[in-house]
Amino acid sequence: MTRQRRPVRYAELTSLIDVMFILLFAATIHASATGEPSAPAARIAARGASSHTGTGTARPGATRLAPDASAIAAPRSRDFDADRERALSELARGLTVRPVVVARVSPEGAVVAIEHSVGGRVEHLSLAIPLVARVSDPDIVLSYLGDRSRELRVCGIVAMTLHRERFNDEIIAIVPDIPIEQMTVALARGLARDAEHCFADAHALGVLVGQPAVPPPHEEIRDE
Repeated sequence: MTRQRRPVRYAELTSLIDVMFILLFAATIHASATGEPSAPAARIAARGASSHTGTGTARPGATRLAPDASAIAAPRSRDFDADRERALSELARGLTVRPVVVARVSPEGAVVAIEHSVGGRVEHLSLAIPLVARVSDPDIVLSYLGDRSRELRVCGIVAMTLHRERFNDEIIAIVPDIPIEQMTVALARGLARDAEHCFADAHALGVLVGQPAVPPPHEEIRDE
């Protein structure tokens, strides 16, 4: 015995696309009456456009609803100068409580002393470790030894002398005995690089005392 299937009358069914456009039309009428954009309407419009094209993008020429600019909150206005002064004050207060190690550099380009506080008193260690060396190339004359190895840079010398690998954000002050503008190019630039490498070499904050805040442009200092 053959069972007969009940015929389906497709004319009585309403497609999903028709339902979406009915909802879209109702939402549009509601938005026109209230003067406010409808978020459900925007979502339905996007889904309807993707259903017609078969992809996740709208058809060319389809209307896109732009976001309401008034809904984007504007950042609050701040007093930049006041915030800048507060930040610098916080930084200065934090630096004043950090221990300081002083590395003194002679005019000839050698670390001649290291001074640090031990039990409330200052300990002075005399050294004679060169930072530069003469080379045979007449165009260079002097070579900065710290470019070759960490142990030959100022903060590396301090770390080895005090038998410490990490200074836990302490300050290592590189103090030359002569103004930087009177140094040779190799020594002046080498000390500046040593201060920058101090965190990597000893986990300390390196400071080159007497360094100009802004170096003069195109100023050349010849090595002697």
